[in-house]
Formats: sequence, C-alpha cells, structure tokens
Amino acid sequence: MDTQEQILNGKFDHAEFKIGIQTINFNSGNKQVIEYEDYQVEKRLKEEYYWTNGDKEFTEYINGFKSKIHYVSSDSGETLTHFENGTKVYEKTTFGEISKKGLIIEKKYNSDGSFIETSNIQNYRKEEDVIGDKNFIDLPLEERSNQYRLRVGFKTMDGELIEVPIQFDSGASSSLFIGYRLYQELQSQCEVVDLNVRSMAGGVGSEFNTRYVKFKEIQIGEYTVKNVVAVVPERNDINDLLIGVGFLRKFSEVEWRFNSNTLRFYK
Repeated sequence: MDTQEQILNGKFDHAEFKIGIQTINFNSGNKQVIEYEDYQVEKRLKEEYYWTNGDKEFTEYINGFKSKIHYVSSDSGETLTHFENGTKVYEKTTFGEISKKGLIIEKKYNSDGSFIETSNIQNYRKEEDVIGDKNFIDLPLEERSNQYRLRVGFKTMDGELIEVPIQFDSGASSSLFIGYRLYQELQSQCEVVDLNVRSMAGGVGSEFNTRYVKFKEIQIGEYTVKNVVAVVPERNDINDLLIGVGFLRKFSEVEWRFNSNTLRFYK
C-alpha cells in the first residue's frame, strides 16, 4: 500500500485469512503486530505497537474484549490500564521524565466513564489515618502580624515531640510546606520517606526546586495524623512554613471559627 506493508502469517481458507498474526510496517517506521483468534470478525488475542521514538504499547484481550493495556514511553514512564468486558475500570501511570519522575497517578473509573483520580503527592481522607478519642477538637490559631499560625507536632523516633507554629493559609491549595532548615532537623529525627518526586515552586523569576516527602505521623492537638505528604525546598534560603487546604483533606471536615480564632477538626 502507499502508506504501509501488511504481512499475514497463519491459517488461510480459500485464500481468506482466518487465524494468525498480522504485521503492519508503516512507512513512518512505526510497527503494529496483531494476533487474531478470528480475523473475519476482528476477534483479537493480543496486539503490540512500536513507535519510532521508542514508545511501546501492549494490549491483551479476553474473548475479544480488551483486558489490559501496558504502555511504556521512551523515558521509562508507564501506564497500565485494566478493563472488564472491554470497559475501562482502572489506570495507573508512573512518570519517567525528569520533571515528574517518581510521580504516580491512579484513576478508578465509574460505569459512566467518569473517574476518581489520586496521586502519591497529595493528602487524602483515610479514616484510619486520623487517630484520637474525640469526634472533633478545637485548636487555637496564634495571630501574629495578621497571620495565623497553628502548632504542629512532629514525632521523633525517640518518642519526643518537636512542636512548631506553622502559618495557616486558607487560600493555598498546597498541603504542608516545610522550610529547608526545619526539614534538615526533622529528617534526622523523624520517620520520613522521600517520595522521589521533584517539582518547581515560586513565581516567575523566583522559581526553586522542591521535593515531596511523607511523614509517618504528626500531631495536631489530640489527634495523631498518619502518612502526611509535605513539600520541602531544595534551597537553604527558603525557610517558610505553611499549612494549606490540601492538608485539611486528611480530616472528615474542618471549620474555621473567625471570632474565636480557632480551627475545629472533625475526625
């Protein structure tokens, strides 16, 4: 053909291809290999596609319906997609490119095609992650120069508590931002895992590199909060401390009481 060469290798009946492998070599250099259980009704067993840039995609079928797609990019990123009776139900993407390396995004699909997306660099509500006897607690916000701070305790491996006042910013979508100097101290004393995800923060002309980490547990009043994701700068002159609404998603609900300068956390 003008754009491709096709090779059929398998079982024929009266010169008609029935079962076997179809190889398509495109003039662009891309290549597609399809194994058929029944070529006449397009019933496939598996499929492979190779791009000239190094990307690859492998598709498996069950009873003619897609069951799994495994996509591998040239930078070692991967996307694994699962199907049930041909309908997409789950997808997991791991990134290989330097700017997103270590990032993992998962999607769970509903029957209508909508999905719920989660990633390993966000804080999410998990009932078992908030430990405490009370259904809710009220914590005072310390006001200083029109800024409000909340005391957060970082549990050390020796069972001690390092308490730090951290600025609360209701307009920030970020989770928990830990300045460089404090993180150096916490890193050596607390159970914290580097998630191996890098990013950029700051504005135009003042951008700086950051990394994502996860604290095994921190203390908010009488609550112990487990598996808290935080962002830390890789510049030693960035020492701001910030709690944004992203962290508050760990709780079932949070209320800001303006007149009493308190935050009410619901377990």
